[in-house]
Amino acid sequence: MAGEFCPNPNYLDFGKIQSEHQRNIKKSGKTRKGVQCYQCKTCGRTFNIDLWDGLLSQTHTRAEDTILRWLRELNEIDHPPLRSLRADWQSERQQ
Repeated sequence: MAGEFCPNPNYLDFGKIQSEHQRNIKKSGKTRKGVQCYQCKTCGRTFNIDLWDGLLSQTHTRAEDTILRWLRELNEIDHPPLRSLRADWQSERQQ
């Protein structure tokens, strides 16, 4: 089940990807429609792949929004190294 994670935001390891060293997700039956359910051994929450799809799309959107916000904030900071990076970036875009 690599690539899966507990979707419980109150859980300390929320969003941490399942790996060989972290095995806290187990299969836990199926829904009436036959969708595989899983359970987090740490927090006890059960969930299914439909929930992951929604969370992953939200996470992806949030990550893009966060990166764009950081870039905008960095653009407002007047700091010599950042000025130099902006100048380099602008000259590369003009070429």
